[in-house]
Amino acid sequence: MHRSTQHSSEAESLISGFVDSDDRILILVGIFGQCMRDIVAMTTQAFSAPENKCTVLAPNARISSHYHSACGSLYGFIYESNAYFDNKKSKFIHELKTNNSPRNQNYIVGDAHLISDSYWASTSRQFGSGCLLNDFMDFVNLRGSERRIIFIGDPYQMQRQSDASSALNISKLQEYSESIKCVQLKEYKCDVGSGLFLENRELLADRIETRQFHRLAISLNDTDCVELSGDAVDVDQLIRNHDAITIAHTHAQVNEYNREIKRRVFNRAFKLTEGDLVVTHNSLRLKCEECAKMYDVPHQYYDIPSGSFGTVQSILKEEQVEQALRGRPKPVTVHFLNLDIQWKNIGCGHYHSHLCFRDHFYAEKPGINQDELIALVVDARSRKKEKEEMTGTPSEEGPDREHLDSPFFHAAMLRFGYAVTLHRAQGCLFKTVIADLFSENLEGGEGYFRWLYTAFSVPSKSMNLINVPRKSPFGRTVWKLDQGRLVTRISPNSLIEYNPSAPAPQDIKESPTEYRELRNLYSFLRKRLERINAGITKLVHHPYQEVYTFATNSTSTCIIQFYYNAKFQVTRMSVLQSTPSNFARRIQDALISSPVFQNTFQKEIYDILRHRLESHDIRIMGVEHQNCQEVYYVEGDMGRAKFCAYYNNKGAVTKMILANYNSEEFKQNLQSIFRNE
Repeated sequence: MHRSTQHSSEAESLISGFVDSDDRILILVGIFGQCMRDIVAMTTQAFSAPENKCTVLAPNARISSHYHSACGSLYGFIYESNAYFDNKKSKFIHELKTNNSPRNQNYIVGDAHLISDSYWASTSRQFGSGCLLNDFMDFVNLRGSERRIIFIGDPYQMQRQSDASSALNISKLQEYSESIKCVQLKEYKCDVGSGLFLENRELLADRIETRQFHRLAISLNDTDCVELSGDAVDVDQLIRNHDAITIAHTHAQVNEYNREIKRRVFNRAFKLTEGDLVVTHNSLRLKCEECAKMYDVPHQYYDIPSGSFGTVQSILKEEQVEQALRGRPKPVTVHFLNLDIQWKNIGCGHYHSHLCFRDHFYAEKPGINQDELIALVVDARSRKKEKEEMTGTPSEEGPDREHLDSPFFHAAMLRFGYAVTLHRAQGCLFKTVIADLFSENLEGGEGYFRWLYTAFSVPSKSMNLINVPRKSPFGRTVWKLDQGRLVTRISPNSLIEYNPSAPAPQDIKESPTEYRELRNLYSFLRKRLERINAGITKLVHHPYQEVYTFATNSTSTCIIQFYYNAKFQVTRMSVLQSTPSNFARRIQDALISSPVFQNTFQKEIYDILRHRLESHDIRIMGVEHQNCQEVYYVEGDMGRAKFCAYYNNKGAVTKMILANYNSEEFKQNLQSIFRNE
């Protein structure tokens, strides 16, 4: 089991606390990424006592098959496997089962961010009401039993719908129980794969949390998180060996990638051939006689979850259903193929024959259309009628609840498996992932950032990125550096970032002053200068002035006069003496080099500007944080200046305005530095 050892004890303690509490619902959320299955396993272990009856579930069979513990599909657990055809809805309906679990059953549901009360149904099927979360809560029946639920999810991954309809939303779950506890495991660190995967997820989670969608800088290296060109030879080799999966944004992009990969890598036309990698878009079940003989059992069945990959061994034959439909100018034909496929990761290495929808490989998006469904329904009714006439046992079903059965209904819906959408890969681990990060909607905000976050939750070893975006807060900034007033004195309102109103420090043996604010200043200066092995040797008080003498163990010494206002904010530093001449500059730099930031956005603006200015020997003297505005005071050999960075609530710096400067030469210097921004 992969697990973060640093903070797993905290998570275990919280889960154990829920087991011993009277709460009915626990929501565990965090930046789990690839460690989702470990959180589920850890939670399951907390219910290991015999009296704690526990069922582990995942949103679907594709995800549940990747969990460490015995786990089932939520769909398979709460819905009937046999469906009836609803003539009014023109869909097969899987009804909600009766819950026969004990009244004190516990349910652990992983990847709960994919569970919501939003309606979903395919062209041909609907499960229950179509709202998975509502159906599950009705199935559990918290108000009529002592059952409990733990929802475990990653709130930054792609979701089915909005946060409001998610199983991680407390307000939504309060419709079913008032006894809810939500815990955010912010400190849980996943150790699966590269540390860069976690680093990028943490950055993206911060952007989603703070809604700063104009800030994106992916961290890369040369081994496990690499930026590549679209036609790199090493990528082709990974694809050729079926060692990598390519993920894309849309089904149209997936089709384009599959077509290009078959042409470029395998030198084949965009047509199904032997050796092709395929992925199923519906769940299948196979019976293996060879395995039954091997294990000496009467029958051996294997479930193949939707999203499973296999290799086509041979194309056996074609079949078709041709059906005339009322109102259609010509009969509707549905084509099928019989394929021998060897499935991966199901515990059976034999080839198995499957009936498959032929045109599903090439369709714009997965699924069969309404005409094809109706054609298959009419065909199944004809077969059923013939069987009833032969047996003499007519059906007694009602007009709206018709049970139909045909091998064509259960045919495999396969697509080429070289590239898939991220929705298809979500919740599963792949050794190597190739991801094209280009999106025409890079300014689209949260949806794109969730897509990127989820992409970094898929690989376990390496991530190969194409078209890596770089979105600076200054991408659309309007620079107005020709404005401003020429003034003689420029200094911040608070040059040193200390808190005058903090509780009086208790670690000062000497008594520099009885004023709490000035004692705080003394304590700040002393601690900050410890970094450069300097200390305070003398202090002289004056009204609104403090004169400090600083020295090191060597012969370096200086005297600096600090001016402060009525709020005890240091507004100016004046060097009275320095030996050597640059020692006072070292002291000043140490005191103003680490401003205090209220959030990561303010620090990012500071880091970008500091990097640009320091390369021209200009330093930032101070930063003031105002509402949607950062005020910078800068100093160079040519003079000083004050400018303002205005930003919006999406993390974009909208304009930079020069407010004051004390030298025309320095103003022109700033204009030349930022001319190309």
